Amino acid sequence: MAQISGVVENSKGEPVARTIRFYRRDTGAPLGNTISSADTGQYTFTTSYLEEVQVVMVNSIGSSIENDQIKRVIPA
Repeated sequence: MAQISGVVENSKGEPVARTIRFYRRDTGAPLGNTISSADTGQYTFTTSYLEEVQVVMVNSIGSSIENDQIKRVIPA
């Protein structure tokens, strides 16, 4: 098993709660999701998939206007 973790911040550098979705980079198949902490912005996701993953941080409906964030990672 491996983990993907990080911190989600808004454009002001403040931590935010967001839905975080994880997809296989090679096929686009979903691996799962989690929610970042509203207090710290931190998230952790455990996976058995060990290749490159697309991490999509989705802006919540009803919150201030922010772009969704996307990054690529390899679970460690």
